[in-house]
Amino acid sequence: LDYSARALAIVDEPEGELNTDEKRKEVKNNLLDLGRLSNFDQTIALNYRLPLDKIPFVDWMNADLGYHVNYTWTSGAFNPYNEKNQKDTLGNIIQNNRNRNITSRIDLVKLYNKISILKDLNQPSRTRSRPDPNDTTLQVPQNRVLKAALRVLMSLRSVNATYSVREGTILTGYMPDAYLFGLDKGFNAPGWAFILGSQSLDIKNKVIENDWMAPSPFLTQPFGQSNTIDLNITGRVEPLRDLRIDVSMRKLKSAVYNEIFRFDDDLEVISTFNPTRRGSYSISYFTLKTAFNGSRPDNTSPVFEDFENNISIIQQRLESENTNPGGNYGPRSQDVLIPAFLAAYTGKDPNSINLSPFPKTPLPNWRLDYAGLSKISKWSEIFSSINLTHSYTSTYDVISFTTSGQYLDPDLITLDNDIEDYSLASVFNQNGEWVPLYVINQVAITERFAPLIGINLRTKSRLDFRIEYRKERNIALQLSNAQVTELNRQDFVVDVGYRKQGFKIPWKIGGQTVTLENDLTFRLALSIGESEVIQRKIEESNTITSGNLNFQLSPTISYVVNNRLNVQLYFERNINEPKVTNSFKRATTRFGTQISFSLAQ
Repeated sequence: LDYSARALAIVDEPEGELNTDEKRKEVKNNLLDLGRLSNFDQTIALNYRLPLDKIPFVDWMNADLGYHVNYTWTSGAFNPYNEKNQKDTLGNIIQNNRNRNITSRIDLVKLYNKISILKDLNQPSRTRSRPDPNDTTLQVPQNRVLKAALRVLMSLRSVNATYSVREGTILTGYMPDAYLFGLDKGFNAPGWAFILGSQSLDIKNKVIENDWMAPSPFLTQPFGQSNTIDLNITGRVEPLRDLRIDVSMRKLKSAVYNEIFRFDDDLEVISTFNPTRRGSYSISYFTLKTAFNGSRPDNTSPVFEDFENNISIIQQRLESENTNPGGNYGPRSQDVLIPAFLAAYTGKDPNSINLSPFPKTPLPNWRLDYAGLSKISKWSEIFSSINLTHSYTSTYDVISFTTSGQYLDPDLITLDNDIEDYSLASVFNQNGEWVPLYVINQVAITERFAPLIGINLRTKSRLDFRIEYRKERNIALQLSNAQVTELNRQDFVVDVGYRKQGFKIPWKIGGQTVTLENDLTFRLALSIGESEVIQRKIEESNTITSGNLNFQLSPTISYVVNNRLNVQLYFERNINEPKVTNSFKRATTRFGTQISFSLAQ
C-alpha cells in the first residue's frame, strides 16, 4: 500500500505596497498559517498478489490485483472583497480517478508436470538408459502414436489475461475547502467514498442536499465522467514441439459523459443541462470467411452485393422486434445498415446475426510459427534454421458514437448504462423513422495477414533469406451516406542478407590485396505491392478512387570499422504506377554513402 499527498499553498498579500504595520502583520499571519491552499493532490495505490503459489494444487496459477485512486482539489478564483456575495464565486474543482486491474497467468505446463509421465514428455529429448524391469514407476510410453496423442492433449501451454477499468469524475462549483486527506474540517465533504474513487452519481445529490454547490448560474465547465474498459486475453498452443500458435482476443471500450450542472436562476434550483455521451468501441473480430472474396474485373463485389441483399432482411427483423409504437425503419437507417454490413463481411446469416452494433464477445486472432523443418536430416545439412510464419488479425471498430439530441432523459445515457446493452429506438423523427439513441458516424473492419505466409531461412554459410506475402483489407461503412470504402492491399517481400568475415577486396590497394578484419554485410530488399481503394454505393456503380502498383529495390553494403564507426553504401529504386488517371507515374532513385560515428562510450 502506497500513499502520497501534495499540497500547494499561496501566501496572500494585501493590495499595494507593504508600507504599514497592519499589512505586514497580515502577511506574517498568512505565512504562519502556511498560506491559503490552492491545490491538493493525493494518490493511494494498493497492489496485492493472491497467494496461489503457496497452495500446492493451484500453484500453477497467479493473479495480481491493483487498485489505484487519485483525488485532487483545486481552488477556484479568490476575491476577498466579495466573500459575502456567493454568486460571484464559481467555487472549487474536485476530481477523482480510479484504476482497477486484474492480471492473471495460468501456467498449464506446470500443471501437466505434476504427472510424472507428462513431465517426462515435456522435457527436452535426451538419451535414456535401458529401463529396469523391476522398476514399478510409471514410464514414458514408447509408442509414437500414444506420445503424439498425449502431446496434443497438452497443446494448451499458457493463458494470460488482463482486465482494467479506468474511471474518473470531475465536479466544478464545489464550495468546501480541503483539509486532511482532501476532506473538509468536519470530515464530511465530499465524503470518503468520493475520496477513495467512487464513481456513483450520488455525489450530485449529496452536494445539493448539503449545500456544497456554488449558487452561480455562470458555471460553464461541465460535470463529467469517463470510463475505459480494456480486456486482453492471450494464450499459447503447442500441438507439436516446434509448432507454436499464439492466440489473442481483445475488447476496448471508452466513453465520456458530460452535462452542465449548475444553479438555475429561473427555477432557483440546481439543474442539469445538455447531457451528452460520446465514446468509441473496438473488439477483435473474425472475417476470414470473406477474406479472399475479392472484386470482379468490373470492380463489383459479391460481398457488397450480400450487404445490399441483407438490408431488407435486417429491416424486417427490426420492424418485428421493435414493439414501440409509431415509428418505422428506413433502408438507410443506422440500425439497419450496421447488422447488414457485419453479416455480409463476416459471412454470417442475416436472419440470425445479432442486431446490436456493439458485439459482446471478442473473437480469436492468431500467429503461427513452425521451426521443425530444419530438423529434417537432408535440410539440416544446409540450413541452420527454417521458420514458417503466419499471422491473422481482424478488428471491428465503432470509430465514434454520440447521443442523439432527441433523447432528453439523462438517465438513459449515463455511464451506468453499458453500451453493449444496446436498446432499440423509442423516438422517431418528423418523417416517422426511428432515431437511434446513439448516433454512429462510421464503423470499420480491419483485417491483416501479416504475413499470410512467411519463410525465414538461414544457411550454415551465414546466408539469410526471407520471403513474405502480406494481405490487408480495410472496409469502412459511412453511415451518413450509406457508402462503403474498401481498401485492399497485398505485398510480396524478399529480403536476402549475407555476412562475410575476412572479405578480400577484389582489387589491389597499393599493389597489395587487402582483407577486411571485421564483418561485411550485404543485404538486398525487394518489395512489390499493389493497393486500391474502391468506393461502393448502394444500387450504383463502384469506383476506384485511388491505388497504385509499387516496386522497391534496395541493396546495401555495410561495414563496421570499429565500435564507433560504420560505413554503408546504399541504392534505392522506387516506382509507383497509379491506377487512376488523375495521378502520374513516379520513379525515384537514391544512392550514396552513409558514415555513422557514435560519440557514446
